[in-house]
Amino acid sequence: MQALYERIYQEMAQRGIVSLEDREVLIYGLDMFLYTLGSLSALFILGTILGHGSPSAVIILVAVSFQGFAGGFHAKTHLRCFITMVCGLLSALALYVIVPLEVVVVAAIILSPVIWIYAPTPHENAPLTPKEWKRMRFLSRVLLFVCLASLGLLIPFSAPIAKAVALGMICAAVSIGVARKRIKL
Repeated sequence: MQALYERIYQEMAQRGIVSLEDREVLIYGLDMFLYTLGSLSALFILGTILGHGSPSAVIILVAVSFQGFAGGFHAKTHLRCFITMVCGLLSALALYVIVPLEVVVVAAIILSPVIWIYAPTPHENAPLTPKEWKRMRFLSRVLLFVCLASLGLLIPFSAPIAKAVALGMICAAVSIGVARKRIKL
């Protein structure tokens, strides 16, 4: 992959789109973009193969949205990250099949304070300035509010989607809780 990234950089540099100083950032960005796209696609395909494509898409969307705004557990390698995401999705899908809607929704509501109190969880490789921290806290709380409100709106009309939203929230709360415990803030 590194050779592909280098070729893309060389092409962009020849056209004057990027400078030499942009090389590392561009290559890192390409790596993260392709890894994220591939991982999320693989997770969705896995969920679809297991017969739960729509719930998988909702769980992934909610969990990844919280990861973006609120932070959470970060693995040290792409492979460990992917394995963690697969385990998280498989666990969420098992709960989706086995646990009643009411229990999943109550669990999501009970775990919501973890997100409210501890988000965002900074990562040692990407510390937040006080201004960024404030903005991410606000956005993570807005997302939490939107998810909680959507539960109330979806339960009467689309209980399976509501259950998936609640499971995405649970995944996010667990990730944030693990990250918080791990970095001992």
